[in-house]
Amino acid sequence: MPVIDVTLPSGVLTDEQLTHLADQLTHSLIKYEGFEPTPRRLGTVRVTVHESSAASHIVGGALGLQNQAAFYEVFVTVPEGVLSDEAKNGLVGEVTQTLLEMEGASLTLENSLRIYCLIVEIPDGNWGAAGRILRRTDMAELAKALS
Repeated sequence: MPVIDVTLPSGVLTDEQLTHLADQLTHSLIKYEGFEPTPRRLGTVRVTVHESSAASHIVGGALGLQNQAAFYEVFVTVPEGVLSDEAKNGLVGEVTQTLLEMEGASLTLENSLRIYCLIVEIPDGNWGAAGRILRRTDMAELAKALS
């Protein structure tokens, strides 16, 4: 039941690219959670893309898009303990690579530093869905049912 929020400047990616991005990020996350990408499993991932004007992208106190390439923030919210350190590292790498490929940019240190991928872990007992709190044991049962 993870959530992915992507923030980027308006117009950097086309609607088709944004749809492909959401699909790629969903598949990457499911893979690193250790599940098969069944339609039901994929349907548990929520992806929201937030496009904002160039005026709202500030880097180092200055507008971020003045003679610079776009920068991105990707927040991946999961229940605490779902992703191992190795999985987190792999996911961050894939998120970075996916965004740079969408943009047509090469995978360099300078380009990869434009992408922040932040993993937010929600402590057990703090994930609400289906009108109630779901604990990890509840989510594990749902995961089995959705596989």
